[in-house]
Amino acid sequence: MPTRHIVILAVASALIPAPRASNAQTAAPVIYNNKQYGFSFTLPDSWKGYTLQTTTWEGSASSGWTGTPPPNFFDHGPALIIRNPQWKETDPREDIPIWIFTHDQWNRIQSDHLIVSAAPFPPMELGHNKRFVFALPPRYINDLLTGYEEVLKINANHPLHPY
Repeated sequence: MPTRHIVILAVASALIPAPRASNAQTAAPVIYNNKQYGFSFTLPDSWKGYTLQTTTWEGSASSGWTGTPPPNFFDHGPALIIRNPQWKETDPREDIPIWIFTHDQWNRIQSDHLIVSAAPFPPMELGHNKRFVFALPPRYINDLLTGYEEVLKINANHPLHPY
């Protein structure tokens, strides 16, 4: 009689599908590594094939200067844009912009001596290392393009890792 129970159990277990692991558990993250500025950025597997664009942020001093502006009246720095691989000219998706500041620039922004946006608040720091501060520009998500919810979720998980 014990043999019959074993056979029934073997047949029953063969008919029940094994549980599948979700993509969240099996998908490896995509890591963007930037040695020039000293940070990595973790993206979900769905961003495999992302592209990177380099641009510039610009700013100016906040005080009302008369005459010749001081040497650091205008300032600028690098900005990186991580673009979703599904982005198309006819169907743009939300980007992940990263503005890069020196510590001096960041201190001037925090003290309202350097304005880099018309927004009433400064960029949001993502992290910093000994040389740079990495930040999201103010109102970077205001266009609400397709995928903005995913970008918010990515940034909520603290994806930037300075070194």
